[in-house]
Amino acid sequence: GLTVNGNARAIYSGVSKTYLGTTTINNGGTLQISSNQTLGAITLNAGGTLTVDAGMTLTITGAWTGGGTIINNGTIVLAGAAAQTFPGATTILTPMNNLTIDNPNGVALDRAMTVSGNLVLTSGIFTTSAANLLTVSNTATTAISGGSTTSFINGPVLWNLPSNLIAGSTYIFPVGKGGTYYPMSVI
Repeated sequence: GLTVNGNARAIYSGVSKTYLGTTTINNGGTLQISSNQTLGAITLNAGGTLTVDAGMTLTITGAWTGGGTIINNGTIVLAGAAAQTFPGATTILTPMNNLTIDNPNGVALDRAMTVSGNLVLTSGIFTTSAANLLTVSNTATTAISGGSTTSFINGPVLWNLPSNLIAGSTYIFPVGKGGTYYPMSVI
């Protein structure tokens, strides 16, 4: 794994790689994702910063432990082999640009979070709560995509109805309760 300590900045750029070990970002350290990367477990300690540059994708395949600052101008993909929690109860967030849930074992939101770009539900149930509310600030009809009996939002989500709905079209909101998919349709 990689450990980024105080006043150090590590930049992953160039060739896309897969790192299976634990990446730890400590107080004062910054990890900047400047090319598409796949990392195993991440520990983002208080005072540490994780930055994902615009147009780049960071895929996380291991456990996530939050507590520092996340600046996501690209895409974060949660693709663990076991259930994940994200982003950490004490993590400082700017609005997430794009977030993809691709974990068949599910992801639980453990603090309130805003997704300003697109939320993609590929695999697994994304669990939210009133205390850990998910807000999608993008009002495009494509702001939330995916959804099936095995991939939906389980819990509250705040999303203003898209302003560009087309008459006669059907839009599906991929929500459910518990382990059951109850998609909501707007026609």
